[in-house]
Amino acid sequence: MIPIPGEIQIGLRFAITALIAIAVAVALGIPNPYWAAMPVWAMSQPTRGLLLERGVFRLIGSLIGAFAGFALLSADLPFWLALTCFSVWILAMTACIPMMRGVHGYAPLLAAMTAAIIVIPALLHPVNALELALARVNCTFIGFVVGFALGFYLTPRSDAQAFERSVRQIALDALIYGRALLSGQTTDHRTEHLLLKELADAQINASIVSAGSIGGYRRRRDVQALAFAVIDFLSVVHSHVNHRGMESGLGHEFAPQRLAGILDLLTLIIDGGIETDVAAGMAEAYHIDKSLAETIDQIRVCASALLPTTDRARHPDHRRDFGYFSPFRDTRLAVESGLVAGVATFAAVGLASTTAIPGIHWAVLGLSITTTMLMTHPAPDRVGPVVLKGVLIGIAFAVAYRALILPHVVTPLHLIASLAPFLLIGGLARARKKTAAWAFDANQLFLLASHASLPSLQPGSDILWEAAALAIGVGIPCVAIAKLRLFTRRRIDRLTREIGMHLSRAAGVNSAKAPNLQSHFRHPLGFSLLRHSQEGRDDPSEGYSSLAAYRLLRSIEQLRLYRDSPDSSSEMSDLAASALSEVRKMHLDPLGTASRLLELQTDIVQQAEARAIRDAAFALRECHLFFASKKR
Repeated sequence: MIPIPGEIQIGLRFAITALIAIAVAVALGIPNPYWAAMPVWAMSQPTRGLLLERGVFRLIGSLIGAFAGFALLSADLPFWLALTCFSVWILAMTACIPMMRGVHGYAPLLAAMTAAIIVIPALLHPVNALELALARVNCTFIGFVVGFALGFYLTPRSDAQAFERSVRQIALDALIYGRALLSGQTTDHRTEHLLLKELADAQINASIVSAGSIGGYRRRRDVQALAFAVIDFLSVVHSHVNHRGMESGLGHEFAPQRLAGILDLLTLIIDGGIETDVAAGMAEAYHIDKSLAETIDQIRVCASALLPTTDRARHPDHRRDFGYFSPFRDTRLAVESGLVAGVATFAAVGLASTTAIPGIHWAVLGLSITTTMLMTHPAPDRVGPVVLKGVLIGIAFAVAYRALILPHVVTPLHLIASLAPFLLIGGLARARKKTAAWAFDANQLFLLASHASLPSLQPGSDILWEAAALAIGVGIPCVAIAKLRLFTRRRIDRLTREIGMHLSRAAGVNSAKAPNLQSHFRHPLGFSLLRHSQEGRDDPSEGYSSLAAYRLLRSIEQLRLYRDSPDSSSEMSDLAASALSEVRKMHLDPLGTASRLLELQTDIVQQAEARAIRDAAFALRECHLFFASKKR
């Protein structure tokens, strides 16, 4: 037997599942049976857990959207009142998407899309509107049932162990990079930026790999804890590099060969080649700086938790000690996305209602759904051209199908057979990595524009106009967002301001009100810097280093301890208080503040308090643009 490549197997599965969904809709006599295949493409996922979790939230969202859409039509409201209510619904659902974690956002997304499919054609083309809407909803649920029933057992489970190995490798790469920094072998911060970006991507991939599994949420927290440990380690390494040669005789000397020895040991731990409790005892034999040893041990514990053979009872509370990132809810993005989607929908439907152009509802439907999807995507300017490419390809195939094949289809069996080659091409394209991104939209738009149903008689001019209307409706938001890059820039600026805000608040917070800065600021700041490194630029030489911002927060925390500790002399306590007073004004003149901090410690270079002050000054120089952005 000739082996079939994996991509071809997946493509065949997609095509067969879509064809079965259409066949079921045809057999049940539901109008517009091509709608039944559309959920199949949306439900096609690389892993079984992701199929299950996304499928559940898609189903919930579709039910909510269908209920809202039919309720609005049944209320028989005046046109403008109905349009206002519908636009508010789109606004609310779009705003909910960024506020929900991971795949949970599929519920409001599908609630908005399903309502749009029902309401927009009914408002602009009210002939048999309720009947057509009900048929589309029925087809959608047929597609869900068929897609889930076949896809669940044919889709492979996620390779959680391979993912955990890749995350442990990121931690090992960070340790190797730290050793290179300490030994002076590298000063290339691009590697650091790449590490932070990989950690941010790992947060997203953890949700994908862990979807639909009982231990999924625990794995996500383990990955988040390891990311936090790596950030702590890199922060301490930079502190050592900045202080090299300034602290002889203080017990802070650091020989890179010591780290080389412990890293060789940690390599075995991360690869699972040595028992973690034995490794912990061996690690104590290495005499290195306490702060560095603590961060290395954090990485050891967190990486060990991701080993498949780990006995979690050995360190059940490592996440509590090192923290984990809570789900981020971008309220500003939610408001902006909701307003843009809601206003765009209201304006498009209102404008279309004043024209008598046939099929205009297709353009409005495409514009409303595409705007909702793009506005809530992490990188709308990058994904917009990909969506548009898929739309144009799908519409081109649909026009060819309607003009050359559909007029010759006379029986339901012929209809199913006529779609088979197109679904096969679409399935193979969806399964192939190089074409998967645009193939999803191509398949959806092919089905939507093909009108693969009986009877099939339709003038050629109508075919071309409906295809053009769909392309225009989808193309307007794709091109506008891609060209303007407005919302991507705003997101990056908002992340930048957010980091500066965290630091400013931390500098001015009262010790009595917030005795533990870690719970108040370090965890949110760590999450912010990961997202910033993923979406924005990161260059210490330009004063735009996310990791430097994190180091600054650690310095502020250390200065607070020196100021408030009963073990500190009055002179050192006053010095720490003076440094904190300067830091509280850093948003006014970041570089000037850094210079004044260095002047404060000139007479006590060999003191531990001076180390914290220098840390703050060096870090502030490398992240001063986070404060400058607040003035823009």
